[in-house]
Amino acid sequence: MRIIQNAIQCPDGTILLSSNNYEIKRHIDANGKEYAITGGKFYLERLGANDYKELSITENHSLQFAIRNILWLTNKKYKMLIEVESPHLESIYHHKTSSLFHKFAIVEILTQRKYWPRRLT
Repeated sequence: MRIIQNAIQCPDGTILLSSNNYEIKRHIDANGKEYAITGGKFYLERLGANDYKELSITENHSLQFAIRNILWLTNKKYKMLIEVESPHLESIYHHKTSSLFHKFAIVEILTQRKYWPRRLT
């Protein structure tokens, strides 16, 4: 099973994303519980409390699930790509560091919104 995104959302809305298997991302939630995530794109490991929302995406998930859960880092916080404004999505699409996976998701989101930006090439 190939991991595309390894992430969880804590009850207070904080999103933890693990990008490599050598780091542990931790957060103490407003409820006083500790949440942690590790594994990057190699394995999914959760530590601490287990009342989080799973945001991980694997190759086994449907396209619609992936589009609803793919994350983007903006202003030093992760947010759902589907929640990003259309003009900003267009800008992300044209940025040279955007992955093919993100570009495909952006096209799907903008198509669903019937937002027709400048030519997406």
